[in-house]
Amino acid sequence: NTDTLPPSSLETTEDTTIVPNPDTTDTTTTIPDTETTTAVSDTQDNTTETSESPASDFEYEFTEDQQYALINKYIGKDKNVIIPSQIEGRTVTFLKGHVVDGDTLGVFQGTDIETVVIPETVKAIGPRTFKDCTDLTCVTIQPNSKLQQISILAFENCTSLKVVNIENAEGLKTIGAKAFYNCAFIENIKLPSNLETI
Repeated sequence: NTDTLPPSSLETTEDTTIVPNPDTTDTTTTIPDTETTTAVSDTQDNTTETSESPASDFEYEFTEDQQYALINKYIGKDKNVIIPSQIEGRTVTFLKGHVVDGDTLGVFQGTDIETVVIPETVKAIGPRTFKDCTDLTCVTIQPNSKLQQISILAFENCTSLKVVNIENAEGLKTIGAKAFYNCAFIENIKLPSNLETI
């Protein structure tokens, strides 16, 4: 049971967190010097259901080359979240998480979100991304998704989770150990046909 992707599609940081490599080459790089940013509240109107959540709802960082955004933490109040595909003009590729007292916590871990839409640009859902989101009922991956990996414990203890629509992630190869642990109420989970490891 593997929880990583081939080196050609991932980078590793110093704390061994898996980071998607945005390049399509066979080399890997590290991003030890990333700058975490908490967005300043903006005036974006987020009144329609189809609007992406504003960047100000997240803490995030950019890759060293400043081309890609990695989301660290959800700090918004909305219960229905549409993760943005871009932040400050950079493509969002990884739901990374953040470190508190030496422990890595997931982006949404322990929040009261109810639904989430993950954009097609995200290549990896990091460890514990939705852990303990006990009000979360539905997760949807947008069409033409580039998602390759759902990491360990990603949805652990999502006790209200009923619907998981990840069939649009045709490149998804790996679902990590216990990714859906203690999600006893899942009624419908649609998996892509190319999935190799669960």
